[in-house]
Amino acid sequence: MGSNSNADVLSSASAAPPALSISDKEEINILVTGFGQFSSFSVNPSYLIARSLPTTIYPSLQSPSCPRITLHVHPDPVRVSYRAIRTLIPELLSPSKTPVINFATAVTPDSSNDAIYSEEDDGVIGPYDAVLHIGMANGHNYYACEAQAHRDGYEIKDVDGETMQKDTFWKSRGAPPILKSAFQVDGDVWRRWKRDAPDLDLRPSFDPGHYCCDFIYYTSLYELWRTNRERRVIFLHVPGATSHASIERGTRAAVGLIRAMVETWESEAEKEKKKKENEEAGEEVK
Repeated sequence: MGSNSNADVLSSASAAPPALSISDKEEINILVTGFGQFSSFSVNPSYLIARSLPTTIYPSLQSPSCPRITLHVHPDPVRVSYRAIRTLIPELLSPSKTPVINFATAVTPDSSNDAIYSEEDDGVIGPYDAVLHIGMANGHNYYACEAQAHRDGYEIKDVDGETMQKDTFWKSRGAPPILKSAFQVDGDVWRRWKRDAPDLDLRPSFDPGHYCCDFIYYTSLYELWRTNRERRVIFLHVPGATSHASIERGTRAAVGLIRAMVETWESEAEKEKKKKENEEAGEEVK
């Protein structure tokens, strides 16, 4: 995996947004995606993990004030195709008419459920408060939380035999070479994640790989960047094993990361709230 010493990181669009408001929310809605088959991998563990996640995650004992977390797992594995990703993600993250998965019918990957559409928009990510993309990293025996994604360098052929080597869509629109998540994954998120699953090998990473994992991450970050919305998106790389034990470990890793995301968000919001209260108190004294 890469390191944050890369020069592009220093010149990239930093995702250091103001603290995010969470105090008034009773529920946090998170979109989760996993990938389908590609190359010689007929079964992709990322989707097996995604569909194994619980519908609801409750806060840890360390953060009892956090609201409950509701997961919306996309009912189908995402096709490992650049074009398919670039079509799907803007639809999912649209500020209006964003599909909310109907869990009553979305039971299996090949179910024919119709998405329920919501006209309401909270100005962030449609009805979603954050997004977790999950993908497979063959050869890895650890779980990696990716901090950023790349605009260029997609030379590996997808399942349709296509590359994005000559693509200039993002560059022509002024998008930066690297976009970062609003979450500092090598800081508080990683510490909370590790605390939640101390027996797992969990690592922050700065190189999602210049393939469809990297591409879907950048696509989501770009959609939020171009519409000036908070980039509350994280990508989780999981090992390629598909045994029951491996999927169970992957599910624990994903649940822990989701909880770490929300707890970090809540912690930052509380810090910002106290800061404003202190500033207002200071103004009153004057």
